[in-house]
Amino acid sequence: MHNTVLIVMIVKKDEDGEEMIDQDREICVCNSLDMREIAECIKINDFKTVEEMTANDDCPMGDKCEKCVEEGYEYDGLSLSMVLSLVKQGRI
Repeated sequence: MHNTVLIVMIVKKDEDGEEMIDQDREICVCNSLDMREIAECIKINDFKTVEEMTANDDCPMGDKCEKCVEEGYEYDGLSLSMVLSLVKQGRI
């Protein structure tokens, strides 16, 4: 149930009224990275874990305040872990 709530929070409608994941949502506030940029970095670097994501130097993320790693900057669950999961599922 918790995952369903998260997906609903990041869904927006496109110009045709179709629901899609809002990839413009900023996830890593300290590095000003939105979901689209993080997903692209995950795919390019073939990251498999959040630890690999936070340790990389190509596109730094989750390395300052660290709120975005698990719980989300606003404690809403919109996090690096969630983006990694959506990429693994092929949803983004």
